Amino acid sequence: WIYSPNHPHVIRWNIVIVLAMLFVSTVTPYEVSVMNHQASFALHVCNWLIDGVFLIDMFLQFFIGYWDAKKHQMVFQPEHIFRRYVTSWFPIDFISIFPFDDVARNNPALSKLRVVRILRLLKLARLTHLVRMGDTLSFRSQHLSLVNFSVTLIFLLHWTSCIWCLLAQIQSEDERCTAELDDDEPPRS
Repeated sequence: WIYSPNHPHVIRWNIVIVLAMLFVSTVTPYEVSVMNHQASFALHVCNWLIDGVFLIDMFLQFFIGYWDAKKHQMVFQPEHIFRRYVTSWFPIDFISIFPFDDVARNNPALSKLRVVRILRLLKLARLTHLVRMGDTLSFRSQHLSLVNFSVTLIFLLHWTSCIWCLLAQIQSEDERCTAELDDDEPPRS
């Protein structure tokens, strides 16, 4: 049961994946940079559902053929599909769904580290899936290229503003820690 990348079910599934990636690429940078350490329960559930969709996608990738550019043909042999996926996209896909924040939440020492919040951004590695989808779809239309460029620009602006916000929070925390240390020092004589 190996599907062609152009099969209608695969195309519908790719639309679901694109919607999930839009959610991740919009919400995750905001969540890391703007929201406090504790996210809402609803957002936590949404993140788990999105990770579930990506986990299903990882499983489905073992059953979707691919175009071999060297041989100029579609490959449908399961062992070739397995080898190609495990040695190319699988590590990126696995890292993108690994629950770093949940592991840190169960470890009090790790939960206080600012780095754990930033590790959530590894979910954005999943955006490389668009490259894989671009291999099977051809963007020949100039209008579609313009839309693609515009959406990319909007996301880059969003991510830049989230980075600015995160940097402001880091600077504010550092200044607060410095002020607390200054208050704890004994007066010099």
